[in-house]
Amino acid sequence: MPAGEVEHLFQPFASGAPGMRLGLAIARRLAVLHGGSVSLHRGPGPLGFQLDLPLPTPADAPGSVPAAVAGPEGRTMLVAAAATPPREITAVARRHGLRTHRLHPDDDIASLVAEHGLSAVAWDAANARPHEWSPVQRLHDHPELRHTPFLLYGPVSGRSLGQALHTLRPPGLADPVVVVDGHEASRERLRRLVTGALPGRAVRTAGDGTAALALLAEEAPALLVVPRELADMDGFDVIEQMYEAASQGRGPGTGGQEQPGIPVLMLSDRGFTADDVRRAEPHPGLVLLGRDILTESETAGLLTRMTHRTDPGANRTYAPVRHALAYIEQHYRHPLSRWQLAQAAGVSENHLGRLFHRELGLTLWDYLTRLRIQRAKERLRQSDDSVQAVARAVGFHDRAYFSRVFRKVTGVAPHVYREA
Repeated sequence: MPAGEVEHLFQPFASGAPGMRLGLAIARRLAVLHGGSVSLHRGPGPLGFQLDLPLPTPADAPGSVPAAVAGPEGRTMLVAAAATPPREITAVARRHGLRTHRLHPDDDIASLVAEHGLSAVAWDAANARPHEWSPVQRLHDHPELRHTPFLLYGPVSGRSLGQALHTLRPPGLADPVVVVDGHEASRERLRRLVTGALPGRAVRTAGDGTAALALLAEEAPALLVVPRELADMDGFDVIEQMYEAASQGRGPGTGGQEQPGIPVLMLSDRGFTADDVRRAEPHPGLVLLGRDILTESETAGLLTRMTHRTDPGANRTYAPVRHALAYIEQHYRHPLSRWQLAQAAGVSENHLGRLFHRELGLTLWDYLTRLRIQRAKERLRQSDDSVQAVARAVGFHDRAYFSRVFRKVTGVAPHVYREA
């Protein structure tokens, strides 16, 4: 089989057949996360796949660590411990010439990884306090640490690091929130926002759809935040696979339900279409939202409402809001009336206004105005069009009015924004 076709086997959704090869894509991702690989087996006999994982051998000395610890790029062992690290941990660090850095629950994981060149992560699980688990889990999820050894000292069980951490999860800890985003800065910003909005919940992050599905296979989330577009699949693929697994009892959620009650916030830079709305119809807990339309405090309020909603039937009232939102996204360049939006949503004007404000926390016209200004900001950054031309392109036909609205929303005039 040619090399190009072999690689094609591992691409998710590479065929229209049942399963769509997601199993191979997820298996390879899990293997990579543990320093291994999945490859096509070309030996005698039927075609198959070979899984290679680095495992300890009986010849390993007590307290030894994988050779990766001594790699040239690593200089620091990050230690999660209640007080003074155990002697075993300090001995390993000293043996490999590593300085230790004690992990604090409020540490910025991205900064730690960038600044310290982490060579290993050690956790004193035998004397762990409940608040230590969440940052260790975040380290496990960090894409740049997928080949970094994790040393767990204490009563550890499980056939993988993910399983071991799952068994060490403190009892009574609330279900986590899963945040997916292909851009590290956006992912970290969303993680911080969710952490502030939903205190007490662990926040797990993934940089692509395959990694997200691997996380979702480990445990049921309380909430999923996912973009419309990802590098390896689109956000709907992640949502549909999550709900399918939950409905069949193979993954998160409860298998007896026709529609698992996992709320999802889907964000998009490019807007939503009528096709997106149709694809969202089977999932009443799915909320569509243009990225950066809401302020951080408004987004936090939305996330809180989504996770605290107890009546499954309440989610079904969101359908007209989706239709109105997609109509606004596709027609914001043109004059719009309440009647047009109500027709698109299939409800009365007043009812739509109440639903929209209840679900998203702002009026239809606020959403339309903010969307127009968001698109105007993009044009001001990316083109040399005049302010008048930009205003007309996003639905404003009076430059002076556009400038007043732009200043009200952003705090600066259009030309100042462009020059900044």
